[in-house]
Amino acid sequence: MGSTAMESITGLSNKISDERGKWKEIILKNKTLPLIITFSPSYLIRFPENKKYSWEDLKKIKKKIQELNIKI
Repeated sequence: MGSTAMESITGLSNKISDERGKWKEIILKNKTLPLIITFSPSYLIRFPENKKYSWEDLKKIKKKIQELNIKI
């Protein structure tokens, strides 16, 4: 979560607001995994008006977990 994590995991150096909410794929240990970019908690503390976007991201994550039939 956040721009530092986004850049280190994906190599993207775009603004996080341009990339958040979009699904990406990363490869770890020869396995392709879905990844969604969202704001960091510290950012949301400073800019609480953006919590609505992170809430939408969390709902997308929940839907993906259900689609992939992942047991939590």
